[in-house]
Amino acid sequence: MSIDHDWHEVFAEPKYRKVISSWPPIVLVYFLDAQVWYTLFSTICGGVIGMFDQLGEITDVEKLKLRFQSLPGAFNTYLVPSNNPRTKGFSLSKSFAKITADQKSETEKFSRLWNEIICAFREEDLISNREMDLLVVPYPIDPTLNIIQWPLFLLTGKIYAAMRNVNSVLTDEAESQERDSEIWRLICRDECTKCAVIEFYELAKRVLRALMVTENEKRIFTIFIDEIERNISENTLLANIKGITFYALAFKFRELLEILKNGGPSDLVALFIEEIILIVTSGVMRNENRELEEKFSGQRNAGRLFVGTGVGFAGKQWENQLKRLYLLLEENASNEVPKNVEARRRITFLMNSLFMKLPQPPVVRQMLSFSVLTPYDNEETVYAGNEVDMKNEDGVSILFYLQKIYPDEWTNCKERLQVERNEEIWNNKNHIEEVCHWASLRGQTLYRTGIQEVTNMKFTYVVACQNYGSHKRDGDRRASDILNMMVKNPSLRVAYIDEVLKGEGAYAEKVYYSVLVKGVGNVEQEIFRIKLPGPLKIGEGKPENQNLGIIYTRGEALQAIDMNQDNYLEEALKMRNLLEEFKEDHGVCPPTILGVREHIFTESISSLAWFMSVQDRNFVTIVQRVLARLLKVRFHYGHPDVFDKIFHITRGGISKASRGINLSEDIYAGFNSTLRNGNITHHEYIQVAKGRNVGLKQIYLYEAKVSCGSGEQTMSRDIYRLAASFNFFRTLSCYFSTVGFYFNSMMAVIAIYVYLYSNLFGFLLWTERGNRGMPQLLSVKPPRSGSELQGDNLVNILGTQFFIQIGLLVLVPTLMEIGVESGFVKAFFEIITMQLQLGDLFFLFSLGTKAHHFWHTIFHGGSRYRGTTRGFVICHETFSENYRMYARSHFVKGMEILLMLVYFGFAAPDFNKVVSSSLFILVASWLYTPFLFNPLGFSWNKIVEDWEDWRKWLYSPVNLDLSEATSWKVWWNGEQWHLRRITACGRIIRIILALRFFAIQYGFAKLVTKDKKIVAYGLSWLCFAALLIITTVQRIERKHSNFQLMFKLLNFFMHIGYLVILSYFISHFGLTARDICVTVCAFISALWAILQISRACKPWLKRLRMWKTVVSLALFWDLLMGSFIFLPLAILAWFPFISVFQSRLLYNAAYSRGLQMQNVIDGSEKDD
Repeated sequence: MSIDHDWHEVFAEPKYRKVISSWPPIVLVYFLDAQVWYTLFSTICGGVIGMFDQLGEITDVEKLKLRFQSLPGAFNTYLVPSNNPRTKGFSLSKSFAKITADQKSETEKFSRLWNEIICAFREEDLISNREMDLLVVPYPIDPTLNIIQWPLFLLTGKIYAAMRNVNSVLTDEAESQERDSEIWRLICRDECTKCAVIEFYELAKRVLRALMVTENEKRIFTIFIDEIERNISENTLLANIKGITFYALAFKFRELLEILKNGGPSDLVALFIEEIILIVTSGVMRNENRELEEKFSGQRNAGRLFVGTGVGFAGKQWENQLKRLYLLLEENASNEVPKNVEARRRITFLMNSLFMKLPQPPVVRQMLSFSVLTPYDNEETVYAGNEVDMKNEDGVSILFYLQKIYPDEWTNCKERLQVERNEEIWNNKNHIEEVCHWASLRGQTLYRTGIQEVTNMKFTYVVACQNYGSHKRDGDRRASDILNMMVKNPSLRVAYIDEVLKGEGAYAEKVYYSVLVKGVGNVEQEIFRIKLPGPLKIGEGKPENQNLGIIYTRGEALQAIDMNQDNYLEEALKMRNLLEEFKEDHGVCPPTILGVREHIFTESISSLAWFMSVQDRNFVTIVQRVLARLLKVRFHYGHPDVFDKIFHITRGGISKASRGINLSEDIYAGFNSTLRNGNITHHEYIQVAKGRNVGLKQIYLYEAKVSCGSGEQTMSRDIYRLAASFNFFRTLSCYFSTVGFYFNSMMAVIAIYVYLYSNLFGFLLWTERGNRGMPQLLSVKPPRSGSELQGDNLVNILGTQFFIQIGLLVLVPTLMEIGVESGFVKAFFEIITMQLQLGDLFFLFSLGTKAHHFWHTIFHGGSRYRGTTRGFVICHETFSENYRMYARSHFVKGMEILLMLVYFGFAAPDFNKVVSSSLFILVASWLYTPFLFNPLGFSWNKIVEDWEDWRKWLYSPVNLDLSEATSWKVWWNGEQWHLRRITACGRIIRIILALRFFAIQYGFAKLVTKDKKIVAYGLSWLCFAALLIITTVQRIERKHSNFQLMFKLLNFFMHIGYLVILSYFISHFGLTARDICVTVCAFISALWAILQISRACKPWLKRLRMWKTVVSLALFWDLLMGSFIFLPLAILAWFPFISVFQSRLLYNAAYSRGLQMQNVIDGSEKDD
């Protein structure tokens, strides 16, 4: 007997369904489209502004060589004070007069500055000794030469080019004098070739004359030179020449120079001089000079020619001249000089910046005085020897990692230390110290930040190190490192908090002092001591630290430099120009904050670091141009901006330190300045290097902090006051450039939920009315009537969202920015490379991070500071670490969307394929990006270790000494912190939002045939009841360990009973595999809904003593979701080529430079 069950119409058609389902999509489309149009507008305008600023005029070393002769004029105009003001005006190009031979004083100024920069490169090991010889300009200037001595990287190969010109001219049948004139015209066509030929000739004469010892030798040499110069003056040199002789002469002379450089024996030197004279007399002079021939032949036959020649070239000047002559005769010595990518970038940026619009620098006594402030907490100061050589769990040390990331710089370091093998370093204390400094200069350390700032600059540098006093008391190595830095750098000051215990026993109290110290001799000397009313750190740590140090800064301007930043010497030379911007006309109000461009120096470490640097580069360049110069809504987004100190210190300072609301403390300085009629500008002719997070965990924590800070900004008074004081258009500009970006990121994610749940409810309504087929909401066909318009609106949402999803907000600005500065061909290839390295997955993951934490802050509040490490990511993150980091922000949301896509896959096979494909990409990103960009993420050995660690983490008991990293229960309890302060209204909203999972459960139950609907629905609840009983029994079992046999039997019979019941349902009701799959999905939906509701009802469940049952269900949920994510990883790890592919994906930039990254990934250290 069959029984038909008629269900109550839960989703009957409501009265205003059409209105409600039509308007949300329209609102969402407005928000998302506005963000897209703002991105396109800012990209185009920022690119045009960059072009008019002459950005990208010099993009590589080849273009630098072409314009190098104008560089002395640019140096002397913008880096050397002058009483002749340069005329101002707009021009599509900028040029400087080339320095001529009679302007040697101008060349001397340029030479000193240029050589200091090149020497700084060598001290940083960016170039080798040979490259330094090729890049420096001879100094002091040789007064005997009537030419400019250019760097050798411009001149090498020019001698051979001149010889090729000689050979080409000798083939002509013209008169000899015409040939001489022609060849000199060809040589003079290139200024570098002309200078190379003249300099080589003059220096060669000088060297050969110095080798002549006896009077007879000197007389022969004088006749020899006089004969050559006579032919040159009479334009008859080609009439008495054999072209091939020049090549032989150059070859012999280069061999002679090599002997002289190495201090060869005098008889060998004499032999080479005789061969050179013989080549010249027999080949160069067809009409031989009789006197020279007789003397040369007679002395040579007597065996007395050049016998007494010595190699006595003493002094640095002779050594440099021999080296310069030797390199002049190299044909391809300047190819790819400098080889180091960072050195090439810095040289080209320096030269390009000097062709931009800069204020002229004043003399030092007239420049604005300024200070630099750096907040320091507990970061690394200088790496110690045991730290750089200490191996992690994967067998990789920091030094080994840096050797593979920067192999050319490590080779240069060993050359500077004069060691050949790595083992030799550890036998010398000075070498160990130098290696520690070398590693520190490539990390985000205080040593890198401070040491670069005080080089050759006269100003005050204050490091606000609030923990320096505690470090000294505890004997921390960082205290001695800071003291060493103060001793080596007299301009460095350190401000810290000194805690002094006064009184005894019950009357003892702790007194706090703010202290400023400097280094004198080998000890610190106290300068100021100020008693404080109480402890300093009552708000956010970083702004409190800045407020500690700002009172000790001096001068009219203040530059804020962070721990992860670095100011190069060549950029520091432009500080006078930048400070002059305070005196320039920038509109109605004078500037109060000077924005400075940043360069991300960590971009080459890994693919993740590159993706992060792309985001940052777009923001600090193309976006800042538009905000500062077009929209006038640029604020302070962090260091290294320069503040008008007098303006800000009298208006609240540069940092807001209120806990929570000022989580993003930097931007409030910009808000404060703008609200008080300040003017914030942005300048791109000067840049400061900045280190960014290089691991996914670091990036996640940073973006979570910024997103939470943006959520707090949304609720701050400052944003309200700005909106109230701006006009409509400036208010929109402020919105899209601050909180609007994060709000629209949240809207992009909400659009997905609106689309999916609108389709879900639409399908349920469609089926409740007894319709068949597919409703318009799910159809891919265009709407045929106004009543079906909501379907088109929903598709429009996902169309716009898909453009945001594939990285439009990142890729379009990247294309424009790289195109302006490096060329659009390079920009196109970088975009393609980014796609091949799965950059879209990273940007999708980043979108989820921003949306989750912004929503979490708006809904719950209570944002907190998330500290991010600044070290090198050279180790594998365990599965449990990744799970607890991303479970709530990404994994749960990815599982929910996947569940919906499975539902539509069963319910509507013709569901929009484009939309579903984009959502599957989103799901893959949110579920597997942490493992895809995790070193050794697909190594089988690591997979096995991760599984054991995962199980241990799940079932660890709660003890006082356990942390979130070692116990699931501690972590899960910590995940409930935001619910402690939630109001009753908030709990009701959470419960209402959780009901959507019951709708999914109901929808899955309706996918089976009509006679099985109640069976599938009931079976999903039966599964939940079985889970509830099993978890309860297991919880009781852990408390009563003396009854193990009884509980084993009970568990056995329970599982047998469940299998029997399930078998009965399958056989009696004819459930297919599809029906079982649908039932499992319905059960998962119901389980998560109950967990969400239970978390909102925690106070009442605790009173009913049911909370422990909820905890057991949550443990099963995390086990289920973690296993689902882990299974594909384990399957892929079976195939070794997957791990190789992942390594190439993660370190493609390093592989493209030929680095041996596989050794780093595998943890195999081998000395090369």
